[in-house]
Amino acid sequence: LCYEQSLFEDGECFKRMAMVLRFLKQKGFIQEMELESDFEGKEWKKIIGERRIGLCLIDMDAFNAAVNRKSQAWSLKDEILLILNTQEIKLDGKYYILTNEHCEPYLSFDGGKLGGHLKLHIYGRLDCPSALRHLAKGHYKKNRVFFANEEKAVAAGFRPCAVCMQKKYIEWKNVNLEV
Repeated sequence: LCYEQSLFEDGECFKRMAMVLRFLKQKGFIQEMELESDFEGKEWKKIIGERRIGLCLIDMDAFNAAVNRKSQAWSLKDEILLILNTQEIKLDGKYYILTNEHCEPYLSFDGGKLGGHLKLHIYGRLDCPSALRHLAKGHYKKNRVFFANEEKAVAAGFRPCAVCMQKKYIEWKNVNLEV
């Protein structure tokens, strides 16, 4: 994608890479630093301007370990590919990986309203006590997915959580578990 000459010329490749770097910073893999130099001279000032230069440091050990590891429902590699292939380019704000009605990840610039468990096909509020308890124990994170709304969760085949969405769960149970 980025090697096509037309994309590089109009800056789209640069913008996509900037999105990836911003996402990696959001995930904690990149640390930004500003350095001041005490070097003098015309050439140095031409390179860095007023004796300051910004650097981005990437924790390569953590990054390499996370690229293919599925510590979440979607690997870091999957998430980066989503950013590189998205139609919309946005260089400000946060990026979120949500789940669509086909149980596939997609990039969103708005956060999810509901969380879900990929294997159990359960969705609930982001503040669900049961989910938070499991997350604290480290049991839930690799199956955690997010939905933009309840319609997408239901369309993906997920059911409401019996803990945080009791009314919806009872309705679902009455319709789906009739004998």
